[in-house]
Amino acid sequence: MNKVTKAEFDEFISNYPKRLNSGCTTICEPPFISYRDETIETKGDIGSADYYFDKEVARISMDWIGPNGEIDIDNTNQYWKYSIKSI
Repeated sequence: MNKVTKAEFDEFISNYPKRLNSGCTTICEPPFISYRDETIETKGDIGSADYYFDKEVARISMDWIGPNGEIDIDNTNQYWKYSIKSI
């Protein structure tokens, strides 16, 4: 995955040539939203980590702590990280 700006991420998602499914994972910290292309081939079984990682084309890590330990108390999403997979 390559880190990108929010604008680059939004452009990638809106111009993606196929339908994307998304889901929010809250079991880890920080939680993240993943965008999956279900047409991508995978050897992973449905429900396995391999299955989801192979199909994931974009992700938003919803971090609320900055690089120096500062906290986003105003909920501005300023520390969110945007990533896309090179296709």
